[in-house]
Order: sequence, then structure tokens, then C-alpha cells
Amino acid sequence: SEVMIRDTAMAKFNIVAESLIETYKGISNLQLAPAGIVSIIHPIANNEGAVGHDLFFDASRREGAETTIKHGKTVLVGPVKLIQNGKRAIIARNPTFVHRPGFAGPVPEFPSWWGFATMLCTLDVLFEATTLARTDSYSVSYLLIANTGNGPKYLSASDDLLSTATDDDLDDPEWLARADAHNPVEATFDLPDLNIRWTLKLWPKQGWQQHSDSFALQVVLCTFFTMCSLVSMYCVLVRDSVIAEVASILQRSRPRMSASPEKGDTSTVMTRWQSDDAAALDI
Repeated sequence: SEVMIRDTAMAKFNIVAESLIETYKGISNLQLAPAGIVSIIHPIANNEGAVGHDLFFDASRREGAETTIKHGKTVLVGPVKLIQNGKRAIIARNPTFVHRPGFAGPVPEFPSWWGFATMLCTLDVLFEATTLARTDSYSVSYLLIANTGNGPKYLSASDDLLSTATDDDLDDPEWLARADAHNPVEATFDLPDLNIRWTLKLWPKQGWQQHSDSFALQVVLCTFFTMCSLVSMYCVLVRDSVIAEVASILQRSRPRMSASPEKGDTSTVMTRWQSDDAAALDI
């Protein structure tokens, strides 16, 4: 039956997703969103609240979703607050297209678009997998921000900054600007293809007067290598292994889309899979 076929495909997705999350540290969950409605999440525990989330019905997600389809490639969105738990996260969203005669996608403007394959990384899990998690051992304070069209957004900070900050502070541009009072060394990295423009600010925890002139060079080098590690990690996670593995699951199946659903209605958009090695999905 279709239900059995669908459940088998979901089980395969869950197995591969679990393997990817274990292999590539920093991933919180992987998702499939046919027609832009989140329908499958692994792991599902503590993420139940996101199932049925319509990205086009949610004004805070619509722009990012539309941009991803128009670009036709993976785009990073965020940081955003998750609806299921309020955590801050970066979302790597990849548009999936079906090139098969007779296929009609849910958006007339993009008739071959099927939905999204998504990788979600909560900020705490993501940066725990980088050298930023060990800055305390170097007596270095830091603040990492994303430069967005709506101003600077918090990504990560050293424990000494977070210990005196409330959750509301992290959304306050004035609190983010306080780092400038420490005369930090700054490095900004731009990856337009992934919609990344991040700035890392570092300074000695005890103040510049407590250190030799060579310490400034050490901080600059620390900044460079830390940001390079972040960028390299994202390039691997987003462009190569993770998306390729998710694509391989979909390429072994053929999704059939129902008629375009009403906003918020997931019953008509759940993908039904049939074995078809000739399916053509571009991810």
C-alpha cells in the first residue's frame, strides 16, 4: 500500500539522517518539507511542534523560503528562533526540483519545485563543535554576529559575556554593540553563495594593557583560523556530504504531489513514495 511504501521511505530517511548527524557534528536535525510544509523531521523528539509548519504562511520564514527557490541552490537562513523550542538556529535550506513530464509543483511560478530538504543547526550545538567552545582556556573573550538586512544578530559569545546577559539582551543591538568598547580585533567573512556575512570580534579577557604587543597578532591569527574552520565546516555540511546523502534518498524515490494545499493543511501534501530509479530530483 502507499502508506507502507511511504513508511519504508521515511524509515530509510531516518536511518541516513541519524548517520549524518552522528558523523557531522553540529547538526541538530534534518527535515523534508514538501510544498514548503515541514512533514518529516529526524530526530522527531522535542521537534514535534515544527511538524506541519507552513514556511509560506509564516511571515518570518516566507522571504527566506522564496529566496531559496529563486536562487535554486542551498541558502542559509538565520539566525532565527525555532517555533518548537525557542532556541536560536541556523537553517540550511535546499530547494528540490522534479524534472519529469506531467509533474506540477505547488507554486505556479516554479512548476518544477517540489519542496525543501533542510538541515537545521541550533547555535549551541553548532558552535560547540568548533574552536570557539574553547576560547576560555586562552583567556579570550569573543562575540560572533551575523550581519543581516535587519541589523546585527547574535550567533555566539564567550561565557563571560553570556553570564551577565538575558535572552532579551541577545536580541538587543545595543548589547551587541558593547563589544566595541573593548577595542576588539575583528574579522568579517563573506560567502554570498551561502548568504553568510559574519563578523567575529575578539579581545583579551583581562584587557589589552595586561598583554604584550605580540598578543594582538596572536588574536588575529586565532580569529583567522577560527573563522576558516567555521566556513570550512559549513561548506562540507551544506554543499557536499549532508545534502548529497539526503539527495540520494530522494533520488531513489518518486514523489507525487497532491493539489496545492490550503495554508497550514498538511494532510494533502504528505509525500507518497514509489520505487523509481529513473526519478530526476535536482538538489
